[in-house]
Amino acid sequence: MRILVALLCFLWLAQIGWPRVEEAPEEIDLIPAEPAPVGLRNVFVGIAALLGGWRHWYGERFLLITTVPADAELGLYYIRSNFQKRFERTSAPVRVQLPRRVNTTRRDVFFIRIEADGFTTEERSYPVRAVAEQLVIRLAPLPNTLVAFGHTYIAGRTTLLIYTKEEVQFRVSRNGSSAGFVLALPKTADGLEQRPQGSGGEVERVGVAQVGEDILIRVSTRDPEFEVRSKQSYNPIRDQHILVLDVMAEGARRPAADALRRALERLSYRPRESCHPGVERTLRARLDPSAVTKAFRPSGSIVDSYRREAMLILGRLDRGTVHTLAGEDLRTGSPIELELALQTALTVEGYLGLLAAFARSQDEPASVLRSLLVPDMSPGDFVPIYAAAETAWTRCAD
Repeated sequence: MRILVALLCFLWLAQIGWPRVEEAPEEIDLIPAEPAPVGLRNVFVGIAALLGGWRHWYGERFLLITTVPADAELGLYYIRSNFQKRFERTSAPVRVQLPRRVNTTRRDVFFIRIEADGFTTEERSYPVRAVAEQLVIRLAPLPNTLVAFGHTYIAGRTTLLIYTKEEVQFRVSRNGSSAGFVLALPKTADGLEQRPQGSGGEVERVGVAQVGEDILIRVSTRDPEFEVRSKQSYNPIRDQHILVLDVMAEGARRPAADALRRALERLSYRPRESCHPGVERTLRARLDPSAVTKAFRPSGSIVDSYRREAMLILGRLDRGTVHTLAGEDLRTGSPIELELALQTALTVEGYLGLLAAFARSQDEPASVLRSLLVPDMSPGDFVPIYAAAETAWTRCAD
């Protein structure tokens, strides 16, 4: 009977989980190697101890430090008369042993520096004699957040799109011995849902790392000879600030509007001819409408100009009008209706086919088409979408 009861108890504990034993915090000794100098204060301490303050002055002292977030990095300093006597680096939670009060002076200070990725660094100091037995330190979130990252390549120009909640102050540094640069975003937290991937053009690889209060974006380029040009814009609909970085060969210029127009007109595109409708249907079926709508909101990059010029050319094929799948007719000569057409680009007949035809005329068609349609999507996620569109084109052409 006892064996049966023990077996049932074991099965019950295995089902609900064994009792959780919390790990004891690390213990650090922060007592200075040199005791406090003996002076007149020792006489008053002795009298106070005889009058009932023995434990207060002669008892051992421990300080428990916990933080929010729980794994913050701590720098612990023991300072006496403005001179550092002890230093320890650790992470929270931690149990710190301090000297007995009898071995301290009024000028002894416990100083602590608290750091955590994505949070504001704090520094606090306490008189050693008066510090509490337990400290709970809550760090404030950083004032800015990196929320999205886009990467486009078109017409030999690579553009990095960096979306933040607030306008960002940034620094660009280059290492002369290697191809690439580092972009620093001070006091910005990493809020990216997925890690950026480099693809196409001048950029070979992109890495994002949170280092204390800053974000470091390391960009590796294919050629050490390049230029980085920047500008900032604001998207009121998404309430996001956009940092646009153009990475291009030295001396390159932004294409003029007529150059964009000529590049698109050379395609001799006709929406209902050949295999364009099949490519359109494939892209429309595989793309997320909300992602395309979000991507087509102006960012200030060169891709905006190509999208707009493509819509204007499509309108000129039918007396300045484009048509949606819902039966709407939008005049591209009207600024308001042109913006509406761009925001509903996924449903405009012939538009996806025109962008796909333009991408096929470029040196890196998959990168160009992704840049035009969904620059926030990772290249790896876009590969099957592009492959399906190319399959539809190839089967029709054959």
